Amino acid sequence: MKKVIIFNKNLKPGGAERQLCNIAKLLKAIGVSVTFLVLNKEGELVQEIEDNDFNIDILPCKDKGIWKSSRMLRNYIKYHKADVLLSFLPESNIVSTLAGFPKKNWKTITGARSSNPAFLKNKKLKIYYWAHLFDDAVITNSETNKRNILKVNKLLNPKKVHVVYNLVKVPEINSIYEPFKDDKIHVVVAANYRKVKNVFNVIEAISNLSPEEKKRICVDWYGLPIEYSLESIKDKVKEKHIEENFIAHGSTRNVLEKYHQGDVVGLFSNFEGFPNAICEAMFVGKFIICTPVSDIPSLLQGTNNVLCQDSSALAISTAFKKLISSSNDQILKVGKDNKALATSLFDNEKISNQLKSIVLQ
Repeated sequence: MKKVIIFNKNLKPGGAERQLCNIAKLLKAIGVSVTFLVLNKEGELVQEIEDNDFNIDILPCKDKGIWKSSRMLRNYIKYHKADVLLSFLPESNIVSTLAGFPKKNWKTITGARSSNPAFLKNKKLKIYYWAHLFDDAVITNSETNKRNILKVNKLLNPKKVHVVYNLVKVPEINSIYEPFKDDKIHVVVAANYRKVKNVFNVIEAISNLSPEEKKRICVDWYGLPIEYSLESIKDKVKEKHIEENFIAHGSTRNVLEKYHQGDVVGLFSNFEGFPNAICEAMFVGKFIICTPVSDIPSLLQGTNNVLCQDSSALAISTAFKKLISSSNDQILKVGKDNKALATSLFDNEKISNQLKSIVLQ
């Protein structure tokens, strides 16, 4: 039986963590031994794994800094005779890569999922891309990411970098969809309250709408208060007098149910590796309004979804105006078309086979 260790800081519900959990379930289902080794056993995805009969161990270990953590990880791999080490996020990748020094007899697979432009300029951040040179394979979830990695790490063999779109598991949805409640277009956003997710520009964009336009739109935002507190968001909403148009919620474990209950799914980030939100929203059959991040512009080319010109408040406000001017029938039709497109783009069987091939061969 193949043994795979997945190393990460925690299992909070970020995009990379969710993909790691999906991969773990996929491998476990075909008889692979899978163990999570985490620096902090915390996050909603811990419960998701443990509350179900996946028989996947989640083991905590102490954070001892990059080098000592790499020695700890190396010893764990050797003791358990693991065949594959998998990690997806930059800091975890560095520890995983160093665990292979001075030599190793296991396969190291890392991920590169951020399209942060700073990775192309900042010398410290470039190290994360340079380190991939010592890994056996790199999994990225967009062509944009692959181009960025190879731009920085010119010695890296392009054949080692695999573009694999996100594995999306859509469970049965039990909630009832009531279209355009209160004669408003309900936009659902699932993103943590961080600067890169652009929440304050969205609030500003809504406040710039005319009174008549405001009557037609409501944004429900769900996320963890990481860089901004919920109170600070609510204070800004109150200051702008748009309490009926922007509602800040905490995080939710039922993201797809929330998408299903809304009319439109929004994403307003400055940059993204490849957003799970877009994949999931399309599978649920929702109209998309988003910034032009990652591969999204090319994937949605020729559709009638709304793409913002950029992530500024002005661009988002203009996009909201275009959304509001769309007919309800058009919004529903585009959502239906998105579902068909997602089935083609993000075929789970194809993606699963890609992942199994990379990890197990």
